Amino acid sequence: MFWEAATVEGGACLFVYNSKSFEHEILRIMKYHGGTQLCEYMGREFAIQLKGKNFFRGVDIILPVPIAPERRSKRGYNQADHMARGIRSVTGLPIDTKSVVRVRNNDTQTHNNRVERSRNVEHIFKVVDAEALSGRHILLVDDIITTGATLRELIGAIQAAASAVRFSILCLGLTGNDPMEIHPPVRIDIQ
Repeated sequence: MFWEAATVEGGACLFVYNSKSFEHEILRIMKYHGGTQLCEYMGREFAIQLKGKNFFRGVDIILPVPIAPERRSKRGYNQADHMARGIRSVTGLPIDTKSVVRVRNNDTQTHNNRVERSRNVEHIFKVVDAEALSGRHILLVDDIITTGATLRELIGAIQAAASAVRFSILCLGLTGNDPMEIHPPVRIDIQ
């Protein structure tokens, strides 16, 4: 999903998500029903599973995907921030919620196709402290990946502002029943 955007050193999702799954209810509570403790719990439990696999080796900071100020004000929190707190409780890694901001409240991605999702997230992030990110291995944290458009846009904004950054990605859910629906195979002709 991210090969054209950056070199991603590590990536993990806990489950494949669809709207009829049990996990749908977990994410709905986390995102829309004040589920901050559930967010931290899920982050902590996922980090426990990954720590034994050296997933966090070399990671310098955790950067939760920012949400727009309007959305934070309405919701009262950013679920990715709370997931990051759960991860920090296991790894001890610092969380950076200041270096990148979301500068506009884009429409919900729920009903958009792949192309619409990419357009919907163009230029939504601004790096305000490139020095804090330069030379770092950044763990990007979000609740769900659908097409990867939001994370690609975030990676692009960071790469444009900060030098020598590396990325890993941790999300609870990856949408779809078949991962090939999300990121179809790339054909490579070898001569």
